[in-house]
Amino acid sequence: MTPEGWAVLFAGAAVIGVVTAVLAWRRRERTPAATGLAVTMCGVALWSASSALVNSSGSDLVHDAYPALLMAAVGLAVAGTYALARGVVDPSWRPRPRLVGLLAVEPVVMVVLGALPATRDLVLDGHGAGGMGVDQQATLGPAFGVHTLYSYAVIGVSYVLLARRWRTAVGLFRRQLGVLLLSAVVATVGNVITIVQQLDGHGADLAPLFFLVTGLVDCWAVLRLGFLRLVPVAREQVVDTVPDAVLVVDPADVLIDLNPAGRRLVALLRRAGWGRP
Repeated sequence: MTPEGWAVLFAGAAVIGVVTAVLAWRRRERTPAATGLAVTMCGVALWSASSALVNSSGSDLVHDAYPALLMAAVGLAVAGTYALARGVVDPSWRPRPRLVGLLAVEPVVMVVLGALPATRDLVLDGHGAGGMGVDQQATLGPAFGVHTLYSYAVIGVSYVLLARRWRTAVGLFRRQLGVLLLSAVVATVGNVITIVQQLDGHGADLAPLFFLVTGLVDCWAVLRLGFLRLVPVAREQVVDTVPDAVLVVDPADVLIDLNPAGRRLVALLRRAGWGRP
């Protein structure tokens, strides 16, 4: 594929990232998970946009700025993923200034290394567009390797938190967590494939395109699955133990959740011929 073709694909991924970030940000008052999703997708948008620029421009300025933009984008995506996982697992969680500062240390260091001419090659050596059909060669520097290990460590912790919560969740929240885990796996697999196929210094950075798939899945979850429309505050300990039927509907009168007593009520209504509520 030509560099122009890659630029179009990356630009599309950037648009999806921005749209998803806006959708999530509008729901930030309901749950901190929305803010985490918004930060993650802002990182995806910046990552994709920088890839689009570097594939569509031959400017030395753009290519020199690319390592720093890449590090900033990945840093946002990683920190947002962690915040998203913590917010889903514990809706009462709020990021403390100390935690925000700790999560910012590594990305800031990497951005500085990528921005300074004297240390830029520690991140990417001979960086170029790196897309298929482009003759330029890019070698991953030693700082990039450390950055990759750090990023996967943080993301790994996030996935463990989500998986543990998924095992104990029920109903709507279990489905929501399943969607998050599925979309997260897609992005991670894409990033691993990208790093492996770029070890020889060639090949396109496909990770933003895999994140495009993640953004589409999360958009679907936000708009269709009721994701972030309900905050699971001690749900298993409170709502599920109430003997009365509890049915939750969204503003469009769509049934999005119900407790065990509600399921029994719905089953009785269906058997009685009342149809689907």
